[in-house]
Amino acid sequence: MKFLVAFILTVAVCFVQAGVTEEQKKKIESYHKECSKQTGIDEDLVNKARNGQYTDTQILKDYLFCTSKLAGFINDNNELQKDVILQKTSVSTKDSAAAQKMFEACAVPQKNGPETSYHVLKCYYEKSGLSLV
Repeated sequence: MKFLVAFILTVAVCFVQAGVTEEQKKKIESYHKECSKQTGIDEDLVNKARNGQYTDTQILKDYLFCTSKLAGFINDNNELQKDVILQKTSVSTKDSAAAQKMFEACAVPQKNGPETSYHVLKCYYEKSGLSLV
């Protein structure tokens, strides 16, 4: 279950959904700023992903990976932190069983962290209609 970094972005995007505190919103914004700076991503690509249009570009994949790491969904060994992901996605779905089901369907490791992050977040949007970016 390595490189399931995509769920980090899932968590970040989940905060846009209901039940997010001001402190959490500030953290998410800081993750966005840091990862935008690190990757040089165009804000338009982020906005498109928030609306379900996941452009298959390396820069978006790198951005999602960065955000996932900062949110704690992936540890320093690039291992998925299932408990953290499930806790955060349960907030957006308001249903822990649904979050578990989505995790099982979408948490499919790819060839590397950025690819996995992209796959997981895109899958989550396709299955739930909720943006996690």
